[in-house]
Amino acid sequence: MARLADYFIVVGYDHEKTGPTEGLGKIIQRFPQKDWEDTPFPQGIELFCQPGGWQLSKERKQPTFFVVVLTDIDSERHYCSCLTFYEAEINLQGKEIEGEEESGLIPPAEVFAPKSLVLVSRLDYPEIFRACLGLIYTVYVDSLNVSLETLIANLCSCLVPASGGSQKLFSLGAGDRQLIQTPLHDSLPVTGTSVALLFQQLGIQNVLSLFCAVLTENKVLFHSASFQRLSDACRALESLMFPLKYSYPYIPILPAQLLEVLSSPTPFIIGVHSVFRNDIHELLDVIIADLDGGTIKIPECIHLSQLPEPLLHQTQMALSLVLHPDLETADYAFPPPRTALSHSKMLDKEVRAIFLRLFAQLFQGYRSCLQLIRIHAEPVIHFHKAAFLGKRGLIENDFLTKVLNGMAFAGFVSERGPPFRTCDLFDELVAFEVERIKAEEGNPPKMIKHVRELAEQLFKNDCSSSEEYNIAAALLPLTTAFYRKLAPGVSQFAYTCVQDHPIWTNQQFWETTFYSNVQNQVRSLYLSAKDDNHAVQLRQKEKNSVVSDQDKTAMDLAAEQLRLWPTLNKQTQQELIQNEESTVFSQAIHFANLMVYLLVPLDTSKNKLLRTSATGDWESGSNSIVTNSIAGSVAESYDTESGFEDSENNDVANAVVRFITRFIDKVCTESGVTQDHIKGLHCMIPGIVAMHIETLEAVHRESRRLPPIQKPKILRPALLPGEEFVCEGLRVLLDPDGREEATGGLLGGPHILPAEGALFLTTYRIIFKGTPHDQLVGEQTVIRSFPIASVTKEKKITIQNQLQQSMQEGLQITSATFQLIKVAFDEEVSPEVVEIFKKQLMKFRYPQSIFSTFAFAAGQTAPQIILPKQKEKNTSFRTFSKSIVKGAKRAGKMTIGRQYLLKKKTGTIVEERGNRPGWNEDDDISVYPYLDQC
Repeated sequence: MARLADYFIVVGYDHEKTGPTEGLGKIIQRFPQKDWEDTPFPQGIELFCQPGGWQLSKERKQPTFFVVVLTDIDSERHYCSCLTFYEAEINLQGKEIEGEEESGLIPPAEVFAPKSLVLVSRLDYPEIFRACLGLIYTVYVDSLNVSLETLIANLCSCLVPASGGSQKLFSLGAGDRQLIQTPLHDSLPVTGTSVALLFQQLGIQNVLSLFCAVLTENKVLFHSASFQRLSDACRALESLMFPLKYSYPYIPILPAQLLEVLSSPTPFIIGVHSVFRNDIHELLDVIIADLDGGTIKIPECIHLSQLPEPLLHQTQMALSLVLHPDLETADYAFPPPRTALSHSKMLDKEVRAIFLRLFAQLFQGYRSCLQLIRIHAEPVIHFHKAAFLGKRGLIENDFLTKVLNGMAFAGFVSERGPPFRTCDLFDELVAFEVERIKAEEGNPPKMIKHVRELAEQLFKNDCSSSEEYNIAAALLPLTTAFYRKLAPGVSQFAYTCVQDHPIWTNQQFWETTFYSNVQNQVRSLYLSAKDDNHAVQLRQKEKNSVVSDQDKTAMDLAAEQLRLWPTLNKQTQQELIQNEESTVFSQAIHFANLMVYLLVPLDTSKNKLLRTSATGDWESGSNSIVTNSIAGSVAESYDTESGFEDSENNDVANAVVRFITRFIDKVCTESGVTQDHIKGLHCMIPGIVAMHIETLEAVHRESRRLPPIQKPKILRPALLPGEEFVCEGLRVLLDPDGREEATGGLLGGPHILPAEGALFLTTYRIIFKGTPHDQLVGEQTVIRSFPIASVTKEKKITIQNQLQQSMQEGLQITSATFQLIKVAFDEEVSPEVVEIFKKQLMKFRYPQSIFSTFAFAAGQTAPQIILPKQKEKNTSFRTFSKSIVKGAKRAGKMTIGRQYLLKKKTGTIVEERGNRPGWNEDDDISVYPYLDQC
């Protein structure tokens, strides 16, 4: 965990000190007053708050926001978010102001001085800091009844994870809600839309020139009239270097007082305001990029090395296809419908994916040239540059030679050289996808498909997706609408089948869904009010309205009501207040019931809320600005009031009551519900929980009596003469493997994949046999097999569930016969059984002697492997058979067991061998072994 903000600083205009040509800034306040031990206070922050200089103005300018990046002596970056606004000042000293040539006394309130609110953090969350500073500024300017000290204290005391993809919901204490989405991997840069914006400003060729300049350690300088555009451009150019890291001076916004830094002999990435364009054009060894004009200037004394061919051409083509998707079909006489660009955030990730593929091609095989020097105390690894260039045939390539000799690549080797470390997307790309990238050369559709796959992964790292919330919210009304009757008076609703998902224990989900539903209900309230008697006058005033009522949003209706509020009498106003209060209160009751349904498990001994959600997890997601004394007292007194004697049920009830009461306490207080209604809800919740637990007891009892789900019959394959089964078939799902055959794609034909069946291992082959999952295909049999001797690779994979079943893991087996088997194991197949299967596969694939192969050993009896007992969902065959036997004993009829024992003694039942020709393919697996175990 890391602090969200290390320091909050207020910087203002210093009326006592002045510079040679302009004013100076000074730190007015800072929080905390003492420096953190792990984070020193940034010196000279007042220079960066006003990079163009501290100047008075005769007009009140609009507030501005930008992010400055400072680097300390330990190469740690500090992100300083600056919100600057102007306050009226009394100028009694004749200060020169911006836009005023003559100096002298100026009447009061005609001079405005800048003041900056600054947040210093080691975390890069510009949009979150913009929102927090905007809230503090609003409270300060509008003199709201909220303590500024409370806001700042909450901000500086907030802790967030550095990475992992988790969400953090917090409040500054002004009725706000701030949501932080941490990246999945801290090694991958987070760019937002900055990369796409850089290409939009400069174009493909200019950005590629800047990319090559940075990799070959040249000086790059941006200039623009926008400070935020400078920050975005520097961020974008640096992110294109991934997996390399820039190790030279990186100053996205350089103040006017520090322009002499541009004469530094070291490479750099720096941004300056366009006001200083005349000063920077005198630099002879700096590549200058004009973001506003879309041009770059490369001095004649700089020889800029370019990417080697054909990588340069391939990269340009890929960027053109992504940024200009209609270019390929522009000359068609009958062009297809216009191809729409991806949205800005996804377009940003697609461009980054192209450069990620580029580095995978540039550095392919780099690990074979690593030389280990030391292991302890820290690994020391050397990179054999000559060997790498020789293997690639690029010894004389100027660009790659400069890259390998640069500091960025040295850091790359020291960071990614050790064989035991955390891997990321680039490592997977270099290890597994280089051959795919080569195969996609000259095939734009496949290349674009791969680019979009990588872009999806980059997008998931950057952005939080609300799809899960939307799906869960849409599912809520269905969970209480569908049910099945188990017995007279006992019905099982659909919510008992989806309770295991962690979304239901997410406090943020419930809050988001509640506020969305309340907004819809309030909108419906005022739309229906158009027909009320007190709304007749409102209808007459709105005759000429262009927008129909049904098209109005909640905000449109709110604006209309606020405008008409002063014209309404007291009685009408009170009616509206009561209607809104009733609407929110009824929704709170509705959501309390929904939460009870989805939080109380069908089997109270399996309390998911207690076991998987620590108290701190959902409490930290709430950050309520009100006390939870009511919720606490209700939960504490529940043991004595509920009447439950079972400790397990008490644990379940207490956990659910605490969770719901905290939710009600927060949303109702923020929604303005009266305390009497909140207290009534708190007293109501324990009774709802108790009644629901009592109802579920009968549902759970009846659900256990249900027969097991009937799965498709396992079909045994026909064997060749001399071929024998090594182990019984494992129930699997044959998944499509990327080829269009049998998937009903462009090649047409029936959609027979995925198919349900079993995977068999014999002394000669691996065989899948089953039936299509799509029942409309017909009674067809799906068979896929190849010899064990042709197996080239088998690996464990994870297959996305397509049939709404719980698949534990998957297995992909490839062969030299251009065939592939990609299966997902059913839930009844345990991991131990899968491991035994894989070991037997390797045993027959690599026998100890050539005479053990099928060609020589055909006809010999192979010992059949006895697999461990496999788990069954719901009632197993064994349990079912035991129940039958017990029932027969009570009735005095032992026909099943006695007949089976009699036949077994007399030899009537003969187990058929799998090597007999003409094996009946439609025979099902016998249930006798299960009865034998009873």
